[in-house]
Amino acid sequence: MNIISIIDNEIIDENIQKSINNVIKIYNIYKNNSYMKNKIHNYITNINNVMQKILVEKEERDKQREKMNKEKCSFNELFLQTHNYSYCHNTEYFFNYDGLHYDIYNEDDIQHEILTSITDGRILMSMKHRIKMNILKQIKERLIEQAVVNI
Repeated sequence: MNIISIIDNEIIDENIQKSINNVIKIYNIYKNNSYMKNKIHNYITNINNVMQKILVEKEERDKQREKMNKEKCSFNELFLQTHNYSYCHNTEYFFNYDGLHYDIYNEDDIQHEILTSITDGRILMSMKHRIKMNILKQIKERLIEQAVVNI
Protein backbone atom coordinates (compact mmCIF):
# COMPACT_ATOMS: atom_id res chain seq x y z
CA MET A 1 0.00 0.00 0.00
CA ASN A 2 1.42 3.39 -1.03
CA ILE A 3 -0.26 6.12 0.99
CA ILE A 4 1.52 9.19 -0.31
CA SER A 5 3.88 9.53 -3.20
CA ILE A 6 4.52 13.27 -3.03
CA ILE A 7 5.29 15.53 -0.03
CA ASP A 8 5.92 19.23 -0.63
CA ASN A 9 6.02 18.55 -4.39
CA GLU A 10 8.98 16.16 -4.00
CA ILE A 11 8.94 12.46 -4.65
CA ILE A 12 9.33 10.46 -1.47
CA ASP A 13 12.52 8.51 -1.02
CA GLU A 14 11.98 4.74 -1.17
CA ASN A 15 13.01 4.31 2.50
CA ILE A 16 10.54 6.97 3.59
CA GLN A 17 7.80 5.20 1.68
CA LYS A 18 8.73 1.87 3.28
CA SER A 19 8.73 3.48 6.72
CA ILE A 20 5.30 4.99 6.16
CA ASN A 21 4.01 1.63 4.95
CA ASN A 22 5.47 -0.12 8.00
CA VAL A 23 3.83 2.33 10.39
CA ILE A 24 0.49 1.84 8.66
CA LYS A 25 0.97 -1.94 8.79
CA ILE A 26 1.74 -1.80 12.53
CA TYR A 27 -1.29 0.41 13.18
CA ASN A 28 -3.44 -2.07 11.24
CA ILE A 29 -2.14 -4.97 13.31
CA TYR A 30 -3.22 -3.22 16.51
CA LYS A 31 -6.22 -1.34 15.15
CA ASN A 32 -8.49 -2.81 17.85
CA ASN A 33 -6.06 -2.27 20.70
CA SER A 34 -6.05 1.32 21.97
CA TYR A 35 -3.21 0.64 24.41
CA MET A 36 -0.90 -0.53 21.61
CA LYS A 37 -1.98 2.27 19.27
CA ASN A 38 -1.11 4.73 22.00
CA LYS A 39 2.32 3.08 22.40
CA ILE A 40 2.92 3.27 18.66
CA HIS A 41 1.99 6.94 18.72
CA ASN A 42 4.36 7.62 21.65
CA TYR A 43 7.26 5.82 19.96
CA ILE A 44 6.77 7.69 16.72
CA THR A 45 6.37 11.00 18.54
CA ASN A 46 9.62 10.46 20.46
CA ILE A 47 11.63 9.05 17.59
CA ASN A 48 13.29 12.40 16.92
CA ASN A 49 14.77 12.42 20.44
CA VAL A 50 16.05 8.89 19.96
CA MET A 51 17.54 9.76 16.59
CA GLN A 52 19.24 12.86 17.99
CA LYS A 53 20.77 10.78 20.77
CA ILE A 54 22.00 8.22 18.23
CA LEU A 55 23.53 11.01 16.14
CA VAL A 56 25.30 12.56 19.14
CA GLU A 57 26.70 9.16 20.14
CA LYS A 58 27.93 8.55 16.60
CA GLU A 59 29.61 11.96 16.48
CA GLU A 60 31.31 11.25 19.82
CA ARG A 61 32.54 7.87 18.55
CA ASP A 62 33.84 9.51 15.37
CA LYS A 63 35.71 12.16 17.40
CA GLN A 64 37.17 9.48 19.65
CA ARG A 65 38.20 7.39 16.63
CA GLU A 66 39.87 10.41 15.05
CA LYS A 67 41.68 11.22 18.30
CA MET A 68 42.86 7.61 18.58
CA ASN A 69 44.07 7.61 14.97
CA LYS A 70 46.07 10.80 15.59
CA GLU A 71 47.55 9.27 18.74
CA LYS A 72 48.38 6.09 16.84
CA CYS A 73 50.11 8.01 14.04
CA SER A 74 52.05 10.11 16.52
CA PHE A 75 53.12 7.02 18.46
CA ASN A 76 54.20 5.20 15.29
CA GLU A 77 56.22 8.20 14.10
CA LEU A 78 57.88 8.74 17.46
CA PHE A 79 58.71 5.07 17.93
CA LEU A 80 60.24 4.77 14.47
CA GLN A 81 62.20 8.00 14.90
CA THR A 82 63.62 7.01 18.29
CA HIS A 83 64.38 3.39 17.39
CA ASN A 84 66.68 2.97 14.42
CA TYR A 85 65.66 -0.57 13.48
CA SER A 86 66.17 -2.20 10.11
CA TYR A 87 65.56 -5.70 8.80
CA CYS A 88 67.36 -8.39 6.84
CA HIS A 89 65.07 -10.66 4.84
CA ASN A 90 67.76 -13.34 4.38
CA THR A 91 68.32 -13.93 8.09
CA GLU A 92 64.96 -12.62 9.33
CA TYR A 93 66.82 -10.63 11.98
CA PHE A 94 66.24 -7.07 13.02
CA PHE A 95 69.12 -4.69 13.58
CA ASN A 96 69.34 -1.55 15.65
CA TYR A 97 71.98 1.05 14.92
CA ASP A 98 73.06 3.08 17.95
CA GLY A 99 75.30 5.45 16.03
CA LEU A 100 78.40 3.24 16.37
CA HIS A 101 77.33 -0.39 16.22
CA TYR A 102 74.61 -2.62 14.91
CA ASP A 103 72.95 -4.90 17.45
CA ILE A 104 70.88 -7.93 16.46
CA TYR A 105 67.31 -8.17 17.72
CA ASN A 106 64.65 -10.77 17.18
CA GLU A 107 61.02 -9.93 16.54
CA ASP A 108 59.95 -10.81 20.09
CA ASP A 109 62.33 -8.18 21.52
CA ILE A 110 60.89 -5.49 19.29
CA GLN A 111 57.31 -6.55 19.99
CA HIS A 112 58.04 -6.34 23.70
CA GLU A 113 59.52 -2.87 23.30
CA ILE A 114 56.54 -1.66 21.27
CA LEU A 115 53.97 -3.11 23.67
CA THR A 116 55.81 -1.75 26.72
CA SER A 117 55.84 1.71 25.14
CA ILE A 118 52.12 1.49 24.38
CA THR A 119 51.34 0.31 27.92
CA ASP A 120 53.21 3.28 29.37
CA GLY A 121 50.90 5.67 27.52
CA ARG A 122 47.66 3.79 28.34
CA ILE A 123 45.68 5.73 25.70
CA LEU A 124 46.39 3.30 22.87
CA MET A 125 45.83 0.05 24.76
CA SER A 126 42.79 -0.92 22.70
CA MET A 127 44.81 -0.62 19.49
CA LYS A 128 48.07 -2.16 20.68
CA HIS A 129 48.00 -5.21 18.42
CA ARG A 130 47.26 -3.18 15.30
CA ILE A 131 49.96 -0.65 16.20
CA LYS A 132 52.51 -3.40 16.86
CA MET A 133 51.79 -5.06 13.51
CA ASN A 134 51.97 -1.73 11.66
CA ILE A 135 55.31 -0.77 13.22
CA LEU A 136 56.80 -4.20 12.53
CA LYS A 137 55.66 -3.93 8.92
CA GLN A 138 57.29 -0.51 8.59
CA ILE A 139 60.51 -1.77 10.17
CA LYS A 140 60.59 -4.72 7.75
CA GLU A 141 60.50 -2.18 4.92
CA ARG A 142 63.71 -0.61 6.31
CA LEU A 143 66.22 -2.97 4.78
CA ILE A 144 69.61 -3.36 6.48
CA GLU A 145 71.31 -3.09 3.09
CA GLN A 146 69.92 0.43 2.67
CA ALA A 147 70.78 1.41 6.24
CA VAL A 148 74.43 0.38 5.82
CA VAL A 149 74.70 2.36 2.58
CA ASN A 150 73.28 5.47 4.28
CA ILE A 151 75.94 5.55 7.03
